[in-house]
Amino acid sequence: MTSGDREDRKSEALDKWLVILDELSHYQLLQLERSFDESALQSAFHTFSETFHPDRHPRADDETKAKLRRIFQRGAEAYRVLRSPRLRSEYDLAWAASRKGSGTTPAVQSLDALCL
Repeated sequence: MTSGDREDRKSEALDKWLVILDELSHYQLLQLERSFDESALQSAFHTFSETFHPDRHPRADDETKAKLRRIFQRGAEAYRVLRSPRLRSEYDLAWAASRKGSGTTPAVQSLDALCL
């Protein structure tokens, strides 16, 4: 596989994430069960960061870095909210209210499947 092929695959994977990014719950984004513990949260965010942090992709072009930045910012926000019991509780209530009756959950590929 050539460098150009890898970059094309990376761009396609990022585009897939961006399509569903705003539909994902914080739990889905970090691939956590609702009953996670602190260790699982830290591990999930570490894995997410290893994949999406823009600094992990120093050779990426500006467009790719912008995509990575958007995804990473959403993941950082998810981590911030889920690690605070008060914010997590407020988030859970707001999420449930916003999704009531929608009955749809976007399909999320694992980070391994979309690994950059």
